[in-house]
Amino acid sequence: LEPLRQAGFERTWIVTGIPLLAEESATLLPNLVWSLSAGQITKLELGSKARGVLGAMESCSSELSAGLQELTYRHLGLDEYDPLSLFDHSEDYPLLGSLHALARFTALRYLLLSGTKIEGSIASLSNLFELRALDLRNTRVTGDLKSLSGITRLERLILKGSLVQGALHSLGDLDPLRELVLGGLSEVTGDVVVLSSLTALTLLDLASTKAEGEISSLQLLVRLKELFLAGTKVSGNLDGLVCLTELVKLDLGDTEVGGARSTLGELAHLHEVNLEGTPVAAAEEQAAAAEAAAVALDDLFGTSDAEE
Repeated sequence: LEPLRQAGFERTWIVTGIPLLAEESATLLPNLVWSLSAGQITKLELGSKARGVLGAMESCSSELSAGLQELTYRHLGLDEYDPLSLFDHSEDYPLLGSLHALARFTALRYLLLSGTKIEGSIASLSNLFELRALDLRNTRVTGDLKSLSGITRLERLILKGSLVQGALHSLGDLDPLRELVLGGLSEVTGDVVVLSSLTALTLLDLASTKAEGEISSLQLLVRLKELFLAGTKVSGNLDGLVCLTELVKLDLGDTEVGGARSTLGELAHLHEVNLEGTPVAAAEEQAAAAEAAAVALDDLFGTSDAEE
């Protein structure tokens, strides 16, 4: 282990091919992991072959719980953190247990456990005030967004595919947020205007939630690169987006947003747009139908005149 220490790995431990936690006895199996640098392990990355229950971590030393800053489940083949990747490991959940087991790990900054069988309420994390990134997508985690309102250093909040619910206004004071991904959480409600102060946002995904309000209320989010509001009750006019000059992806499908598609021509970086099921698309279809009818009439009368 000395070469690892010299290489700067004394504060990191990666578990890949051995069980991390003993499933039957619910105790920590490889004591070496925890005795290696007692109180100095700041990052624990679980490889895709790690197995066990989070409950065992409740029995770890106070030194470890006070020092651990990052707990990550690394999916097989995932080379880098991708906030929009979805993982379905329904046939093989390596990790299980309740979030309550992590309540004492108050130094945690990064908690990335997507695609696991983790459950419990996010209320268990309400005292983890150092959290910068929380990724619990595709898990059985429940709870209300208000439990996270006090974690004011959050930069990434990804709950897509979980069972979390709540009102958007609970997140209105999380100014550092850069990525907010709540897509598919059908019990998330509220007016998008409460997010207008989150000017650091580069990614906002509220698709298929009960979000509502005027799309123009997001015009101050000038750093947005990706905006997904499909299937929401958001309304307004495309004119309200002209300030979002950094937009690359825009999905407003099945919303009540209207206006002219040409308005988006001012957004130089925009290359993926979905306006299906909106008044914009409906107006375009009507215009196309009217034009086709006019052409048909011209052809009809033009043919008659020629025959005469």
